[in-house]
Amino acid sequence: MSVDVMIELYRRNIRNDAKTVNVIMTVCFSKVTKILLAALMFFPGKDENEKKDSDSESEDEGPTARDLLVQYPTGKKSSKNKKKLEKAVEVLRKQKKKKPEVFNFSAIHLIHNPQDFAEKLLKQLENSKERFLQPHQREVTKILLFPAQASHHLAPPEVIQSLLMSVVNNFVTDKNSGEVMTVSTNAIKEITAQCPLAVTEELLQDVAQYKTHKDKNVMMSARTSIQLFRTLNLQMLQKKFWGKPTEASVEAIVQEYGELDAKDYIPGAEVLETEKEEDAENGEDKWESTSLSEEEEADVHHSSDEEHKRFPRS
Repeated sequence: MSVDVMIELYRRNIRNDAKTVNVIMTVCFSKVTKILLAALMFFPGKDENEKKDSDSESEDEGPTARDLLVQYPTGKKSSKNKKKLEKAVEVLRKQKKKKPEVFNFSAIHLIHNPQDFAEKLLKQLENSKERFLQPHQREVTKILLFPAQASHHLAPPEVIQSLLMSVVNNFVTDKNSGEVMTVSTNAIKEITAQCPLAVTEELLQDVAQYKTHKDKNVMMSARTSIQLFRTLNLQMLQKKFWGKPTEASVEAIVQEYGELDAKDYIPGAEVLETEKEEDAENGEDKWESTSLSEEEEADVHHSSDEEHKRFPRS
């Protein structure tokens, strides 16, 4: 109750100082889930109560413009209904032009030590034993999308590896539906493309074995994962998945963690040199042709001179 009062005082600009924010920050480490959730939702600037009020107001307004668009084809084609339809279309256009929801991040800037606060939150998350990454989790596709977007080649492989193992064990199994397996396999492929060192041979074989799955989408996602590692690291695959060796797979070099492939030349610069040589050769040929034409012009005898020699004027 006291946390809700402090949050409400801050939102109404009655007590919006740093002391109030830092008191709410200490509540983020509470063992009571309800209090912890209220404090965590305060810092992103999202107000659930305002959202509920806006939803209730929209419900009391009556039929929406979209409902009128659906009802018009089945009703009578009168001028009154036509005007209602035009008005509904205009309302829909105005709704599309509305600005998105704005979040207030000013409370985060008032924290005394934000780096220490973020590290403590991360440590609390790492020490938690709750299994929240499950197929029945709400908005699980977004949860799988976030690590795919956040992964990169400088991320610690051991951290990404634990994530991949949980996804494979909980999602990529025959007990789940084809849609769940497809989404999870695509997420694994996107993560491994950004951080290939996090993949183990055992994990990759678990994904590759679904190459002949009865579900077409699962089969295609497994095959794309195999094709990806043919170019990234062919040695991770079993020999039966190697396929025909290509130039990219032969020249592929597995870089260690933190290794940078620094080149002392500009790739593709040799093409510019060959083009310059070809242009120079073409220029010499043109000069030769023009010089020949000048010599020929010097040897040309005009017909009027010959006639003058044969028939001199009196």
